[in-house]
Amino acid sequence: MKKLLLPLSGLCLALVIAVLTQGAVTYPGTGGSSTTVITNVTIITNVDQIITTNLTVYQNFSVSGKATLQQVIITNGLLFLTNRWNGPSNSLPMYLQRQRYVTYTPVAITGYTSLSNNMVESPMLSISNAASTNILATVWGITSGGFTNQYTISNTSVGKFWFEYDPSGPETNLVYRQMK
Repeated sequence: MKKLLLPLSGLCLALVIAVLTQGAVTYPGTGGSSTTVITNVTIITNVDQIITTNLTVYQNFSVSGKATLQQVIITNGLLFLTNRWNGPSNSLPMYLQRQRYVTYTPVAITGYTSLSNNMVESPMLSISNAASTNILATVWGITSGGFTNQYTISNTSVGKFWFEYDPSGPETNLVYRQMK
């Protein structure tokens, strides 16, 4: 069971309970604190502000539009969907956090798309070598700490490429590791 705790300053549990259409339970805590557990939310609309000390969500929770949080603490891990990279030779969409490609032939990352003007992006590309021999992966326009843009991925291994783009520079960094 996953928990998402959103500790924000202030306390307004009455507002949280008032805007829920179904199922919220408030549990008393120690020292005057409490935790609101949302179990089945149908719709929350037209709310300017929700402030609570501990909000626990046990089911799907989504926000449409902009959500600004002072602090987010994730207690049981952050999960990403894995997307298929359109290799063997293509640019890397930087907005997709996890990407994977299985190949028998050499690959080339030829550029980067969807670069943000104000957000740091850090996708990871996993390239699985399904061939019985080594393959070469070429990354254009960037080098890693080893000052190279070509990487050998051994047979039946996975090459992990972690990219980070920072628009304040702007700069792009790359870290590569091979996994068995």
